[in-house]
Amino acid sequence: MIRIQRAIGYISGYSESNEPLEQPQPKPDSVDIGTSLNVTPTLRSDNENIVLHVEFEVSDITGYEKHMYKEKYSY
Repeated sequence: MIRIQRAIGYISGYSESNEPLEQPQPKPDSVDIGTSLNVTPTLRSDNENIVLHVEFEVSDITGYEKHMYKEKYSY
């Protein structure tokens, strides 16, 4: 497997604070974007041919939704 990817970090939400005056803590998360190539070779029974099974995947972020936690903290 060959991967050319990078992790994009974002805040997926906030934790509920235990105390009324305590600030909520952000919940960090990440998603991998980029290209991956998976090649699986199989030797045929005649020992002269090799069959390659190829899986190719490209991922990217095309947009995002903006949310507010308690109308004060954006994520």
